[in-house]
Amino acid sequence: MAGRLARLSLAGRLRPCAPERAAEQLLALLTAPLEARSRLGTRRVSAAELKSVADGAVDTFLSAFGPRT
Repeated sequence: MAGRLARLSLAGRLRPCAPERAAEQLLALLTAPLEARSRLGTRRVSAAELKSVADGAVDTFLSAFGPRT
């Protein structure tokens, strides 16, 4: 993932960043809410919840790393 984020940054699609750190932060934005919602894997998370978490993670990530407009 870090390699892909580095390429997106070089292409101007993301702000300049440390790609390894950005990848870790995106992964944390995705996994932390799912761990909480699944009660650490003891409850099934619905497709709607998965989509909501993913959309929120991407929105938050792009707020921090998206290109400046």
